[in-house]
Amino acid sequence: MMEAVGAHIFAGGFTIGVRRAGFDARVHLEDGTYGAEIATKNLGVKTHTDRASWPSVSGVPFVYANPPCVGWSAANKAPGKQAQRAGLEAAKGVTFGLRDLLGQGPTVLATESVPGVRREFPRFQSWARDFGYNLYLVKVDTSLLGAPQRRLRYFVVWSRVALDFPKPSMPVVTVRDAWGDIQHDDVYNQMPENTRKAWNLWKDSGSPPVRGLHHWGERLGVPVPFLAYVAGLDYPAPTFICADRMYHPLEPRTLNVAESKAICAYPQNFDIHLDRKPSVSHTRYLGRSVLPPAGEWLAERVRAGLEAQKGISEPATYLVDVVKGTVQKWL
Repeated sequence: MMEAVGAHIFAGGFTIGVRRAGFDARVHLEDGTYGAEIATKNLGVKTHTDRASWPSVSGVPFVYANPPCVGWSAANKAPGKQAQRAGLEAAKGVTFGLRDLLGQGPTVLATESVPGVRREFPRFQSWARDFGYNLYLVKVDTSLLGAPQRRLRYFVVWSRVALDFPKPSMPVVTVRDAWGDIQHDDVYNQMPENTRKAWNLWKDSGSPPVRGLHHWGERLGVPVPFLAYVAGLDYPAPTFICADRMYHPLEPRTLNVAESKAICAYPQNFDIHLDRKPSVSHTRYLGRSVLPPAGEWLAERVRAGLEAQKGISEPATYLVDVVKGTVQKWL
């Protein structure tokens, strides 16, 4: 079984997927303790929380990473975010720190981020040239990868073996499919008054939940939290951030914790509370991670490349759009 090492994995969704793809993933490298105790308890990984103590990844077949994406996220459009500019730049610095890991020479290093990371593609390409890697910039929609959630993301992959990313043919999984017969727990929040007004307008319109509830609030002239969504039963869920921003399609409340785990494709026995009082706020660990089916799909493509051992003659960059099924060389 080939070794894989995770960096900035937090709660562990990426590792769940990487293990399902057949890798031996037992080590996480973190810059602090955020989410680390959850991964340690649920996955049994050895976690290094001090960068100074990180072991070398030289010669490791696969390093996978999920650093904070808030520096490029649409969430920055929310009121008050501009005042946090220093923190956002610091979050970007975590991603830029992956260059140090790349310089140690793993065979493949992959990281996941939001679409806004596109502006850093020239930087990532320069790293590939500096260290002799192919660079694959892979656009995915997680609902095409077997996840019950529509989440547009990029996998940025540096590789010293040739990789192939065919268009997936997995069936669409809806919220109704994901919830199935799960035991619905009672850990949820009631819907705030203004949000409920917007939710009622959405419900009366008969429209699918393709837009945030804040748009419906604007029609009514009432403020609704930015990036608040409804999880429609017969569609993959919108992008999940935290249960306090995702609402049930039939009841005036947030999703409960069991429902949140299901649409993030986490096992129901995955403990996000640990010894703390159960709270929907803990579901943010799920929303900030790579969804396990997406991590599994990416790791399967990496494993296929590692097993084929087709080398690269000269570093090149490829733009891969899994949504459209296209690949083009980027000069």
